Amino acid sequence: MSWVVSLRSGCGLRTMTERPRVLITRAFPGVLDGALSRRGLEPVHLALSELFATEHPPPSARPPVDGVLVTSASVAHLAPQAIRWMRDARVVAVGEATARALLLAGATLPVVAAGTGEDALRQFLRGRRPCFVGAARPAPALAEAVATGRVSHWPVYDRRTPRDIHRRYAQLEAVAVVTLASPSAARSWAALGDRKTPCVAIGPTTASAAAAAGLEVLSVAHMPSMDALAQAAWRSLSDRSSG
Repeated sequence: MSWVVSLRSGCGLRTMTERPRVLITRAFPGVLDGALSRRGLEPVHLALSELFATEHPPPSARPPVDGVLVTSASVAHLAPQAIRWMRDARVVAVGEATARALLLAGATLPVVAAGTGEDALRQFLRGRRPCFVGAARPAPALAEAVATGRVSHWPVYDRRTPRDIHRRYAQLEAVAVVTLASPSAARSWAALGDRKTPCVAIGPTTASAAAAAGLEVLSVAHMPSMDALAQAAWRSLSDRSSG
């Protein structure tokens, strides 16, 4: 389609007719980059956080018989020891991208669950206690499950703000829309001081965090996946262009 999109920049409002630039704020652009490109959008990457391995030991010598829950492909990228640990376990992975990354890293064929980590917990029978392998600071629903003992927890990675984030942000050219894949991304983007560039959110929790931080949310993905987030960005820009 032909794009006519207004961009906010440090010089004010300008109009462009080439491919709209869409900002990816995740540490790993990967799947979202491709999903945006396929829709005729130009992905731009500014990681608002960087992930690092915690090097924590596993919570037990062997994974629990009740299974393992993995919500992010970052486990495969940052924690090869976790892949070895869960090799003979029943693994539930949230999303095709996570499952594919686990398989490529050497894990056994996981069960693929759609939705969020909270949705994936329903793959485990009531009364079972799987181990969540993933972020040190998980999403609210999983954090509550860990706090109440519903799941055990092996935090294999954590996130921190890149030291040069302000320099790279200052060098960022204007974008049409910002993609937010987590509540922490919404807060980090708002902390940089940009409350004018509109955003799209991966889900209602992220949208609420963005709104609370004073950001304009154009659209919310219909499901929590990178492809749905890219579709939300495309739809929002299409609506603005045609309007």
